[in-house]
Amino acid sequence: MADLTLTLPREGLTPVELRGGIHYKRDDLLAFSNGVSGKVRTTLHLGELARANGAEALVYGGSVHAPALGRVASAAAYLGMDCYLVIGSELRTARRHATVQVCEAAGASFLKAPVAYNPALQKKAREVAAGSDGLIFQVPYGVSTEPDWTRPEVEEFLNQDLGQTDNLPDEVETLVVPFGSANAASGVMWSLASAPRPNLRRVVLMGIGPDKMPWFRTRLGNLGVRLEDMPFEIEHLPLHPHFAEYGDRMPETLDGIRFHPTYEGKMIRYLELVKPEWWTRRDGTTAFWIVGGPLP
Repeated sequence: MADLTLTLPREGLTPVELRGGIHYKRDDLLAFSNGVSGKVRTTLHLGELARANGAEALVYGGSVHAPALGRVASAAAYLGMDCYLVIGSELRTARRHATVQVCEAAGASFLKAPVAYNPALQKKAREVAAGSDGLIFQVPYGVSTEPDWTRPEVEEFLNQDLGQTDNLPDEVETLVVPFGSANAASGVMWSLASAPRPNLRRVVLMGIGPDKMPWFRTRLGNLGVRLEDMPFEIEHLPLHPHFAEYGDRMPETLDGIRFHPTYEGKMIRYLELVKPEWWTRRDGTTAFWIVGGPLP
């Protein structure tokens, strides 16, 4: 098991950097010392909940392309827990992927599902957790909450990122947010519902995978946050599948920042090609939220 630390304190606000007239919210700078970033607070929160309830290990099922594998493995190592990752291929072939290499270096063990489809991965992970007498906790797919979690439990999960919008500059009118599992976007919207930014006019949710808008709307509605009542326009801009499939990788570097090829890289590629007026102005009125970055 690797001895990992965090690059920034877990508490406090991650920085906002003005580069080339765009404000970048650098949530990716909160990372584990092995370079794994993204959803660090919420992943650690799930691990800590599991440990408090007697679990000694985490299990997660996911694609070898999924950044969540590295996040779960790194959180387990940081918390001193074992980790089991369910994948759909043999380890000897999966090792060619950087994410799998990082997970193995963090001390994770790999289990193979019969096929690589997500339902089979989740079924295998459930079976591992169910047969452990509570010693192994299944991290929900997407590093999220389960449908049967209570409102206080979901609020506690989202509260891990509460306030991260507070240091967005007052001049920001458009905020661009990745929209994959919709968990990071839920945290952003939860924070904006608590403390709206003074001049924010538009939040653009750029869809990376299958449509999560109904789930997103229901989840926030169950917490008393109605999207139609927010004091700004919410624009859902799906990139999947007409621009890119979820598994497509688009490495991009812009304004001196390397972006994750499966997530923010696609967003940057699209914005640079389509050139929305609010993006090309580069006058400090647009902010771009970076959830996680690529491995070093």
